[in-house]
Amino acid sequence: MRLYNTMSRQVEDFTPRGPDIPVTIYACGITPYDVSHLGHVLVGVTYDVIGRYLRYRGYQTRYVQNVTDIDDDILKRAARDNVPWDVLGRTQSERYLQINDQLNVLRPDVYARATEETEKMVEIISGLLEEHLAYEKQGNASVIYGEAELIVEVEVLFLSFDVSVRCRREFGGGDADPKFLDLIPTPSVWDEY
Repeated sequence: MRLYNTMSRQVEDFTPRGPDIPVTIYACGITPYDVSHLGHVLVGVTYDVIGRYLRYRGYQTRYVQNVTDIDDDILKRAARDNVPWDVLGRTQSERYLQINDQLNVLRPDVYARATEETEKMVEIISGLLEEHLAYEKQGNASVIYGEAELIVEVEVLFLSFDVSVRCRREFGGGDADPKFLDLIPTPSVWDEY
């Protein structure tokens, strides 16, 4: 089996980590504030096909899909529809799973709900704040990554420094906080990646 590797930006042969180590699959799932659509189905079908093929070839698999069952879109829709946000998230999540069931898409081994991981997220964010790798944005409840966010954007998405900053501006991230500017490597550093 050949897959596109986002890190190398090439199609490569699939190589398992070892004979007794399960192949782990992680898929970013839905934000359940509205009815499921074709994009949601694509996630389910794609990773179901990959998982089935791997099991057919004799590999053990462990498939995890997250669901962002709390975020601004859910809160806004719940307020608009006058329903509790958690009820909206559960209802739409269940509808998504039922649609996949009807399509004979196997459910993930773990369906990780953001609301079940909130405590761990707070712990991680607190650690980032303590290490000065993130800062709290004044005027709202946002925590913004400083240099770490730009490194992730450049290494994983292969964005240049300029493109990374432009994306932050376009999608609401704004510029890095001035106190982090001296921590952010200059564009020449990104050339190594």
